Parts: sequence; structure tokens; C-alpha cells
Amino acid sequence: MISIARNGRDIAAIGWICIPRRRKCTPLRYREHGTRRIVAIVKDRVNNTLDIGCGIGDLVRLFATKSEMVFGIDIADANVQLARRNLLRDQLLNTVIVQGSAESLAFSADSFDVVIIADVIEHVRDINAALTEIARVLRPGGLLICVTAARGNPKSLGRL
Repeated sequence: MISIARNGRDIAAIGWICIPRRRKCTPLRYREHGTRRIVAIVKDRVNNTLDIGCGIGDLVRLFATKSEMVFGIDIADANVQLARRNLLRDQLLNTVIVQGSAESLAFSADSFDVVIIADVIEHVRDINAALTEIARVLRPGGLLICVTAARGNPKSLGRL
């Protein structure tokens, strides 16, 4: 666990999840295993959760039972539209999906108890800007869950 401090106050605990890829492990099984481990990290019900890079809304759907409100953000319009349809079909009315990027989050400061960025950080153009935005929207004492399979540059991931 690593703490991040902003303006002298502790605002986040970052949990690293190591999900080793085995040769016989298909991408779908890898994702299912990782998703279960991500959901298991949050033990208690929380007010607001943000899933950055929400894709088609899989984690948003699962966190809808653990959060009063779950917000998903994705840069791709196709993902946003599909996630909205999926969540509406499942009648998950405590979910909101918006289009946007990790580097410019359109949310107020200290808005979220939990921020999830799963298999996305390695695709972000400006990791420092994304981390600054995450720190801004995460409430003091909130939880950042960052999952990545990136092995290429551990020094850049060490900034987390």
C-alpha cells in the first residue's frame, strides 16, 4: 500500500493487484479473475465510485450494488453508448456514464470514495495529468484501485 498526500493530508491508499497471465489463461478468464479481485477490495458500501476507462460498463454494473452512485467515464463514444444501453437494460438507475478522458475529469473535487482505473493507466497519454485529476476528485481517505498488466516501464508505474 502506498499513501498519496496532497496539501499535507492523506487522500488515498493504492492497492496493487498482481494478476499473473498464464499461457493457458485466455483474456476473458484473465478479465473475469481480475474483476472479481477488484470488487472484493471494497468491503463496505460507499457513496460514490468512479470507473475511469469503463468500457462497456462491466465494473460499473458490479459496483452498482456497493455504491449509492457509480460513474463511468470512457474516451470512446462507442463504449459510452454501449455501456449506457447495457446499464439501462439491467435497470441500474444509480449509474451514470459520460464521455471524457482521465486527464480532464469533469467532476468536483473530493467527489469519490473509490476511483478505479483498471487496465487503462498504460493507455493514458499523460499519466501525471491523470494522477493529478484522480487525486483531485478522490475524497480524503478514499481508495484508488489501479490495475495494470504493463510490465515494460516499472519506473513510470512507481509514480503511482
